[in-house]
Order: sequence, then structure tokens, then C-alpha cells
Amino acid sequence: MLFLADFSVIKPEPGLLFWTTVIFLIFWYMMSRFAFKPIGEALKKREQDIQEALDEAKKAREEMSHLEAKNEQLLAEAREERAQMLKEAKDAKEQIISEAKVRANAEYKRKVESALHDIRIATRYAKSLIELAVEQGKLAQVQADMKVLQNAVQNRDLYMMLKSPIIANDRKVAAMDALFQSQFDSLTMAYLKLLITKNREGYLPEITAEFGEQYKILKKITTVRVTTATPLSDAVLDDLRKKILASGVTFENLDLQTSVDPDLIGGFVLDFDNKRYDASAAHKLEELRAQFSKNLYVKEF
Repeated sequence: MLFLADFSVIKPEPGLLFWTTVIFLIFWYMMSRFAFKPIGEALKKREQDIQEALDEAKKAREEMSHLEAKNEQLLAEAREERAQMLKEAKDAKEQIISEAKVRANAEYKRKVESALHDIRIATRYAKSLIELAVEQGKLAQVQADMKVLQNAVQNRDLYMMLKSPIIANDRKVAAMDALFQSQFDSLTMAYLKLLITKNREGYLPEITAEFGEQYKILKKITTVRVTTATPLSDAVLDDLRKKILASGVTFENLDLQTSVDPDLIGGFVLDFDNKRYDASAAHKLEELRAQFSKNLYVKEF
């Protein structure tokens, strides 16, 4: 009790100070020996790890930034390449279309010129034959011969033989003699030989057709093509002929040609002189369909 009474925190005893100091030094030594160094090394290692992590993160950010920039560059290049490819494709398309139009126009002009050339040749040769036939009084026989010949040249083998540049002219003449000499007039045969000699036999389809047209003009004949849904009787045809002649729109001589087209349903279609008169039921129905599609009978308010 006396000891506790004498103890004072403000006035410590020398012995207490001594042992406190000794204990503190031992503790400090032990800490520095076994604790401070591992702790320091651990802290240093942690600091290094953190720094390395920060460096790696910085490096990763730099790489990401580089990749983003590269990606943007690649995207820009891809967009530019795509635009260039589209432009080239468009230019190529326009060039192809332009070239196709040029070729088509050239081909069209060539065909038109060829057709006009064929027509001029056919017209000239047909006119010459008609004039000779009229002069020699053989028009009827020559016209009949040309009609037979017009049907004959529809045969592909005969047409190809006439058109062939390989087959000699004398063989072509021999073939025509074998086919037609027994039934054709001498003027027609002489004319065929003349065409072959002048290498115009390939124009026979056009010449025979043109001869028929010129013959009709000379004889004042109008060809009228009548198309009906069902065959017409002779009485109906005769009545139709009279009505056409009474209209005064044709020559006094009619070449009435008939054909059947069930799609007309009823009525008839007349074709002559590049004109058409359509009185068929199918045409009337089409007109009604067009009128109803336009709602002509619906009042608009």
C-alpha cells in the first residue's frame, strides 16, 4: 500500500524508466529485425506491383488508343475503298449501258439499212418482171407462178440452197429447172435464171411478196383479212364482201382472206391497207374493263 501511495506518473522512478527504455529498445530491435524489413519489402513490392499495374494499364491504354486510331484509319480506308468501288462499278455500268446503246443503235441502223436495201432491190426486180409480163401479155400466168414460188421459198431447205454462197449458180439453175420448169411460164424461168446469174436469188422471198403487192395495185385489188371467232359461211362472207365494197374504202376488187381466232369470243376484225377495224367481243370487253377501271360512272364530290 505504501508502494502504491508513493507511485507517481509525473515523477517516475529511475528503475521504471530504465526498464521501460530497455523493453522499448528490445521491442524496436525485434521489430526492425523481424517485422520492419518484411513489412518494408512487402510495401515496396506492393508499390512495385502497383506501379507495374499502372504501367501496364497505361501501356494498354496507349495500345487501345493506337488500335482505335488504326481501326479508324482502316474504317476510313474501307469507306474510301467502298466509295471508289461503287464509283468504278457505276462508271462501268454507265459505260456498259452506253456501249450497249451504241451497239444497239448501230445494229438497228444496220438492220434498217439492210431492210431498205432489200426493199429497194425487191421493188426494182418485181417492177421489172411486171412490166415484162404486161408487155408480153403473160401477167396472169407470171402472177400465178410467183404465187407458187412465194410459197415454195418458205421451205427452209430451198431457201438455204438459194442463199448458200457455196453452191454454184449452175447447180441452183438446175435445181430450179427440176422443180418449176414443167409448170412455170418461160418468162418466169428466164427471170429466175437472171436472178441467179446476178446473185439476187436470196431476195426471192422479198421479190415475190413485192410482186404480189404491185400486182394488186396494178389490178386495183385490196386484200382484206377477216378474223373471226368461228368460221364464216359463204353467205356471210358474200354479205361482208358487199358491205366492204359499198363502204368505198377499198378497190373494186377484193382479195378476202379469212382466219379463225377463238380468243375473239365473237364479232370480227378487219385488216387492210395498214388499217384495222376491230368489232370483236374481246375488244369490246377490254374497252368496258378500261372504262370501269377509270370509274367513269362514279361521281366525284
